[in-house]
Amino acid sequence: MTALACTQESKSRPSVMPNQDIVVGVGTVVFSQLEGGFFAIRSDDGVTYAPRSWPDGFMVDGLRVFFTLRVIPFAFSIGGGTVVEIVDIRELT
Repeated sequence: MTALACTQESKSRPSVMPNQDIVVGVGTVVFSQLEGGFFAIRSDDGVTYAPRSWPDGFMVDGLRVFFTLRVIPFAFSIGGGTVVEIVDIRELT
Protein backbone atom coordinates (compact mmCIF):
# COMPACT_ATOMS: atom_id res chain seq x y z
CA MET A 1 0.00 0.00 0.00
CA THR A 2 1.28 3.44 -0.86
CA ALA A 3 1.60 5.99 1.94
CA LEU A 4 -0.20 9.23 1.23
CA ALA A 5 1.12 12.55 2.45
CA CYS A 6 -1.57 14.95 3.61
CA THR A 7 -0.90 18.61 2.98
CA GLN A 8 -3.12 21.57 3.70
CA GLU A 9 -3.93 21.76 -0.02
CA SER A 10 -5.04 18.11 -0.19
CA LYS A 11 -7.43 18.74 2.69
CA SER A 12 -9.27 21.40 0.74
CA ARG A 13 -9.09 20.05 -2.83
CA PRO A 14 -9.32 16.45 -3.97
CA SER A 15 -6.32 15.27 -5.92
CA VAL A 16 -6.00 12.34 -8.29
CA MET A 17 -2.80 10.36 -7.95
CA PRO A 18 -1.28 9.65 -11.39
CA ASN A 19 -1.77 6.17 -12.89
CA GLN A 20 -3.64 4.90 -9.86
CA ASP A 21 -7.10 6.49 -10.17
CA ILE A 22 -6.91 7.36 -6.46
CA VAL A 23 -8.67 10.51 -5.20
CA VAL A 24 -7.88 12.06 -1.81
CA GLY A 25 -9.87 14.93 -0.34
CA VAL A 26 -12.40 16.38 2.07
CA GLY A 27 -16.14 16.56 1.57
CA THR A 28 -19.63 15.98 2.89
CA VAL A 29 -21.79 12.87 2.73
CA VAL A 30 -25.06 13.83 1.04
CA PHE A 31 -28.35 11.99 0.54
CA SER A 32 -30.32 12.37 -2.67
CA GLN A 33 -33.90 11.18 -3.05
CA LEU A 34 -33.47 10.63 -6.81
CA GLU A 35 -34.48 7.12 -7.98
CA GLY A 36 -35.42 5.90 -4.50
CA GLY A 37 -32.50 7.54 -2.72
CA PHE A 38 -28.75 7.11 -2.45
CA PHE A 39 -25.77 8.49 -0.57
CA ALA A 40 -22.80 10.17 -2.23
CA ILE A 41 -19.75 12.21 -1.24
CA ARG A 42 -19.69 15.83 -2.40
CA SER A 43 -16.09 17.06 -2.29
CA ASP A 44 -15.36 20.59 -1.16
CA ASP A 45 -14.55 21.55 -4.76
CA GLY A 46 -17.99 20.40 -5.95
CA VAL A 47 -17.21 16.96 -7.43
CA THR A 48 -19.73 14.20 -6.59
CA TYR A 49 -18.51 10.66 -5.93
CA ALA A 50 -20.84 7.65 -5.82
CA PRO A 51 -19.35 4.87 -3.64
CA ARG A 52 -20.37 1.32 -4.55
CA SER A 53 -20.51 0.39 -0.86
CA TRP A 54 -20.07 2.10 2.50
CA PRO A 55 -18.49 1.11 5.81
CA ASP A 56 -20.86 1.04 8.79
CA GLY A 57 -21.78 4.40 10.26
CA PHE A 58 -20.86 6.65 7.32
CA MET A 59 -24.18 6.94 5.48
CA VAL A 60 -25.16 10.05 7.43
CA ASP A 61 -26.41 13.09 5.51
CA GLY A 62 -24.21 16.09 6.32
CA LEU A 63 -21.30 14.10 7.77
CA ARG A 64 -17.95 15.79 7.05
CA VAL A 65 -15.27 13.31 5.95
CA PHE A 66 -11.68 12.94 4.78
CA PHE A 67 -11.60 10.34 2.04
CA THR A 68 -9.35 8.21 -0.12
CA LEU A 69 -11.24 6.75 -3.09
CA ARG A 70 -10.40 4.48 -6.02
CA VAL A 71 -12.15 5.43 -9.26
CA ILE A 72 -14.04 2.57 -10.95
CA PRO A 73 -13.50 3.16 -14.69
CA PHE A 74 -16.42 2.81 -17.08
CA ALA A 75 -19.00 2.49 -14.26
CA PHE A 76 -22.16 4.59 -14.11
CA SER A 77 -24.29 5.72 -11.18
CA ILE A 78 -28.02 6.44 -11.15
CA GLY A 79 -27.60 9.95 -9.79
CA GLY A 80 -24.47 10.87 -11.70
CA GLY A 81 -21.08 11.37 -10.19
CA THR A 82 -17.94 9.33 -10.42
CA VAL A 83 -18.33 5.74 -9.25
CA VAL A 84 -15.71 4.86 -6.64
CA GLU A 85 -14.61 2.31 -4.09
CA ILE A 86 -13.86 3.71 -0.64
CA VAL A 87 -10.24 2.92 0.25
CA ASP A 88 -10.32 4.93 3.48
CA ILE A 89 -12.84 7.31 5.04
CA ARG A 90 -12.67 9.17 8.33
CA GLU A 91 -15.05 11.51 10.06
CA LEU A 92 -13.74 15.04 10.46
CA THR A 93 -14.07 16.41 13.95
